[in-house]
Amino acid sequence: MSSIQLDNTGNGQLQVPGFHDIPVDYELPSDRCFAHGALPNWTGSRGRATRLTQPEVLMLRIMEMLTERQNWEIDVFDESIAQKWYEEMLIQSQAQSGQEEEKAGNMSVDMDLVTSKTWNWCISELRDKAVTYRENGYILTFNADSGVCKSAVLVNESLQRELQEAFQPLMGECVDHKKSGQHDLVDPDMYMLVYGRTAVLSQGGQVTMTAADLSYPTTSSNVHVAPMPQHPIDTWTRQHGHPPHDDRLRSLYRWSHQFQWLPCDVEFVGSEGTDVRITSYINNLHPRNKKAYGAIEKLISACLEPWNDVLIKEPVSRFPLRIRTYGFQKTRLNAQYDRIKSENWDWHRPDRHWPGQTWAMHCAKIKQYLAIPEPDPKYRIIDDDPSDPVYPEDLLSSMAPEMWESVERVVKVVQEKWVRLHTFQYPEPGISYSYDEWKLGRTAKPIVDIRKASREVFEDPPPSPPDHQYQSVSLQNQFRSQGLQVIVRVSSIELNAESPNFPGDDDYHVDGLLNEHVVATARYYYDVENITGARISFQQEVDLDAFEITLEPHAMQKIFGLPRTDEDPANYGGPPPKLQTLGSVTATRQGCFLAWPNTLRYRTLPFSLQNSDLPGHQRFITIWLVDPHYRICSSRNVPAQQHTWWREDAEFDHLSNHFRLPQELRDLIMRKTGDWPMGFDEAARFKKQSALERERAICAQSQGVDLHDFWWPIQLGEQS
Repeated sequence: MSSIQLDNTGNGQLQVPGFHDIPVDYELPSDRCFAHGALPNWTGSRGRATRLTQPEVLMLRIMEMLTERQNWEIDVFDESIAQKWYEEMLIQSQAQSGQEEEKAGNMSVDMDLVTSKTWNWCISELRDKAVTYRENGYILTFNADSGVCKSAVLVNESLQRELQEAFQPLMGECVDHKKSGQHDLVDPDMYMLVYGRTAVLSQGGQVTMTAADLSYPTTSSNVHVAPMPQHPIDTWTRQHGHPPHDDRLRSLYRWSHQFQWLPCDVEFVGSEGTDVRITSYINNLHPRNKKAYGAIEKLISACLEPWNDVLIKEPVSRFPLRIRTYGFQKTRLNAQYDRIKSENWDWHRPDRHWPGQTWAMHCAKIKQYLAIPEPDPKYRIIDDDPSDPVYPEDLLSSMAPEMWESVERVVKVVQEKWVRLHTFQYPEPGISYSYDEWKLGRTAKPIVDIRKASREVFEDPPPSPPDHQYQSVSLQNQFRSQGLQVIVRVSSIELNAESPNFPGDDDYHVDGLLNEHVVATARYYYDVENITGARISFQQEVDLDAFEITLEPHAMQKIFGLPRTDEDPANYGGPPPKLQTLGSVTATRQGCFLAWPNTLRYRTLPFSLQNSDLPGHQRFITIWLVDPHYRICSSRNVPAQQHTWWREDAEFDHLSNHFRLPQELRDLIMRKTGDWPMGFDEAARFKKQSALERERAICAQSQGVDLHDFWWPIQLGEQS
């Protein structure tokens, strides 16, 4: 489809997806919008980053944990404190050994894999982050493909108090706020754009907030009920003559032809800077709440630079790889033992008729071989097959005298020992390029070169990777004239002695349906009390070309942090999904600010009361950025639907008017209007229906993730 000029200004016909023959699933080319993690991979849109090596993931986690410490930005320049940190990390690593990943907050670190080069790189990078932190008031963590912005000082205490005071009255309006669980004080799922029900200024006109006045649906010629667009599945079937295949079907479930969150419109103030003004009502936050609007405007302004630092455009990552490799280096024992090749054993096994003296001489050498200390199993190039016999830990001691008479037994134990000694070295940073070169993007050279796939598979060998190309984003400059659209939710999680735990999210996900075009999230925890263990974990969709890496699947799975497929119950023994959990950030402290792009999937981890005898809460505001390359139907185009708003405004207008209707006539008008424009119960029903769509969309996101399969090149007959 050719490019369409989208327009929701109200200075003419509404030109947005879902209206006036623009499909609800209209998409811009991937190079003309920001990247979005919910898009299916085969569309050509960027949703997958290069998978990080496990040591690089550990580097990200180490830097995240160290920046959670008080005064880290000062202490990181003190060598003695940095050494103390290292020693404490060693102790923590040992304590976490064997602990489930989620119980460790997705932040477990195996310090055995953290070499001196790795640690020194982390300290160097943290020192640069400290300088940036002092300049900007925030830092980027998990900065690999993109990153997560975090800060405890970006939002000052004055604005924090403004938000607390502005939202406190809303707690009284929330009927269930004293009950445990999550309650939304400002809920974008209520009174959404409902196709076939919501009245829209489709022919022009604007809903303004002048003097806090709101428009409501009328019989004006400009107001029409939003048409029910054809579902993308029906459109596909009509165009192709058959229903979509499974992958396409899953992708189409990520759109909605029934509902859409209503963003508010935001304009920039002046000719430069990040100050903004909200120009259309925040859905479910009445403009009479002037303090809330003023505070949210300041918060949106604070979000802009963090969003600038995490948004991604095709096809480049925001940051280069710290470790680039397509294989590994083997650990060498000595020349004598390195000649042992497992594939030769069955063909060159000892003759069972050897003289006793010759056999005894060979057994003596084998005993020396079996006595060699064994590295940790995590360094083995080949893992034991679960179907093979289980051998004791000490192979030499397990060999009873009579066992040495069995050639087959001796060969098997030598084979097992070879597997245990056939090991590799995990890669580390600073080998193929230095830290300074990494900062400049000179990161094309790998530690181990890309494997040239056979010409039976590719006509041409895969190209070598280029140096990194940095990109920059400036929302305030690029979109100054048209402004932005944002969606706001204000939430409160209440815990008490009867319900001291919050379960967190069921799965990783990105927010918003595809027709809402959410590309970034900002969250600010403005009021937190008596809460412990609250964290948000991040995961990204990744890729790893099996034709480019060394054909040693077990070793490569370890190097890139993949579970063994036969030990992953989630995949029923199949290949693991192309997802990589980076780690988590704390959300326990009041004043915590976070921002991340929608290329990252996230999950709120379980948390609980710090003191179970007292109540506690976690209150926060979430602001979603609609991709400003798009325009979607907003509160500028939709007269307010809330019946309670209209009733309150009507009564207020009446009381302020010199001409007052008799009470009985006012009551008659209220009875005749019923729940017009839309009552709470009807809006709640739509919210429930929309929740089912969103659950289905999250399921489609997860099911649409591709799988890693390192065995594919081997199955095609390739040789190392």
